[in-house]
Amino acid sequence: MPGAGATPDRLDLPARRRRSARLIAALTQLIGVCAEEADAVCQPIAAATPGQEAVETGGSDPHRGTAPDTAAASPH
Repeated sequence: MPGAGATPDRLDLPARRRRSARLIAALTQLIGVCAEEADAVCQPIAAATPGQEAVETGGSDPHRGTAPDTAAASPH
């Protein structure tokens, strides 16, 4: 039967679009969370005075423990 497989795909198109929209929404949310965490780490480094050797950075990674991270400040 030629084209027999085309009908179920066409009927399932709205469900596929909803699934794609949910996946895109989840990915967008994940990217937003990553951007917030990157900002929490990068802002203190960017605000460091020239010559400062270490900077306390933020972020909420539960695997880091309780001690604040330090990052070397860029000499530039």
